[in-house]
Amino acid sequence: MKKNFTIVGGDLRLIKLAKMLEEDGNNVTCFGLEESQELKENVSIVQAKTLKEAINKSDIIIGPVPFTSNGKEISTPFSKEQIHLREFMHVINAKILIAGSIIPDVYELANDEYDSHNAIGNPPSAFFTSRQLSSYLSNFDKSNKSDI
Repeated sequence: MKKNFTIVGGDLRLIKLAKMLEEDGNNVTCFGLEESQELKENVSIVQAKTLKEAINKSDIIIGPVPFTSNGKEISTPFSKEQIHLREFMHVINAKILIAGSIIPDVYELANDEYDSHNAIGNPPSAFFTSRQLSSYLSNFDKSNKSDI
């Protein structure tokens, strides 16, 4: 079943993942990877103009490993843009985030944003490190894995 994925920031590993997801027939949108020549050459992978546009195209957001190297911005070595964590947390509401080495400050920002959004009835996001996601998926039987 075709899924919609958004990849935000990251290095060559996420560029390769974007291509693999697209080759498997999924819709892939990227933000923070506009300097990647490989992605520029792939017309099937959408390069979003804004973070909000990228996030809105998917319920599953994939971030870099590590998610942040300075505690303030998402790691974006293939971008001239900086993606501030607070801005990211503000627009990711009610999405699944898969990333690596998510530091406690990110969870605190998510809680702050959830508290401010919750006043208008928006559900929380789910955050998974790659290890947590693997464990989470191993609890599902094989027939349910295709629904995630």
